[in-house]
Amino acid sequence: QVVARRSYVKLSPQGDPALRLQRLALDTAALRHALGKYAEDPSLLRHAQSDFQEKLLAALGEPESRNGLLGGALAAPLLVDMLAALLPEVSENNVDAGEAATSTALYATLALHEAISLENLAARRAFLKRDAWGIAITGLSAAALTLLNLQALPADFLLLEWCEELTERTSAKLFARLDPSRLILDACDGDAAISFGLGLGIQHYGGPWVEDLVAARRMNLCPEAQGCTRAECLNRGLAAAASGRMGCHMPHLLEAVLPKASA
Repeated sequence: QVVARRSYVKLSPQGDPALRLQRLALDTAALRHALGKYAEDPSLLRHAQSDFQEKLLAALGEPESRNGLLGGALAAPLLVDMLAALLPEVSENNVDAGEAATSTALYATLALHEAISLENLAARRAFLKRDAWGIAITGLSAAALTLLNLQALPADFLLLEWCEELTERTSAKLFARLDPSRLILDACDGDAAISFGLGLGIQHYGGPWVEDLVAARRMNLCPEAQGCTRAECLNRGLAAAASGRMGCHMPHLLEAVLPKASA
């Protein structure tokens, strides 16, 4: 599989974790493995990425295919990895057409280097809002933070990659003018990442630590949990195909991702 269904949760010192977003993320390493020697050609690799993401968008438009990817109904707004070339073009003829939707269900998720190369990203974001789409930017690193004006980036969500270097390069001042609900600390792999984020007022988290937390919570509510391991539940939750969820006897819990106690 070259795509995974990831989870992003809202955390606070006072309350239980709550599912905030899902993401269909392209696993570039898995795609390279699937392509074999052809992945050595950057042009072929990029073409394969674009072709796969086009097919993914088409699948999301078909109820049966969408349910296969997500395991059922959408449990939270969805981030969809996308190359900038797949964004709709904005022209004088369509930029002012229609009003923005009142809510957003899907977010085109762009790599940082692509997002900052688009001069009209703000206009495209406004255009996408008419169809209940938003924009997220992924791949913000510790080094990039010192070069960017986060407040000026035209995106609904900014995904910051956790690493130890962040503790040396960031401070509360860096995020003081940024709406904390826009920021997601991704790639969290342990308590140090969560403590760092909470200390800066970051609300949303993703990464291996979060996926393990989600699987543990799900198993606590599952009457069939004794027949599964944590790793099996975690991997089934990540699966973006029915074959990857085989063996689960409570699929509605996988569909809910992070079910509540009443589920």
